[in-house]
Parts: sequence; structure tokens; C-alpha cells
Amino acid sequence: MKKAELIELIAKEAGIPKTTANLALEAFITGVQQCMQSGDQLSLNGLGTFSTYTRSSRNGINPKTKEILKISEKRMPKFKASKSLMDKIANTPAAE
Repeated sequence: MKKAELIELIAKEAGIPKTTANLALEAFITGVQQCMQSGDQLSLNGLGTFSTYTRSSRNGINPKTKEILKISEKRMPKFKASKSLMDKIANTPAAE
């Protein structure tokens, strides 16, 4: 599903115009980004938890020169699906 299809689905399910659904989706995305940037986590019942974690520094290899590089630590986004979401997905036939 692409963003335009999600906007159409939101508009249909909520009975609102697509422009309003687009604004709502953009506001949701901005809210999630701001929450994660500040280091907080966002829990949504039935969906899951958005959070961040720190990936530790490590050594990498430049494939072209075989030179060993130091890759610094950085914060990464993380999503953990809720049990109810995992159950719904598990009980749905696989798409072919």
C-alpha cells in the first residue's frame, strides 16, 4: 500500500474528504517523528510501540579498498508490533 492508498482508506473509513485525511496522516507522521526525536516512545493499543535505540559503534569494511572503517554509534528507530496486531497478521492467509 502506498501513501495515497492509505489516505484514500482513511478518508473512506472516517467519512472525511481526502484532503482532511492527508492532513491527519501528515500530523500523525510529524507527531511520531517529534516523539522519537525527543527520545520518548509512543504506544498505540492495537498497533504497537514506536521507540528508538542506540546502535553501538563498530568496525566496517570498505568493499572497494578493503580498508577498515570505524562506524560511530547512532540512534535508530524501532517499532515493536502489539500482540493483537501480530495475532491478526498470523491468522490471515499469506498473499500470493
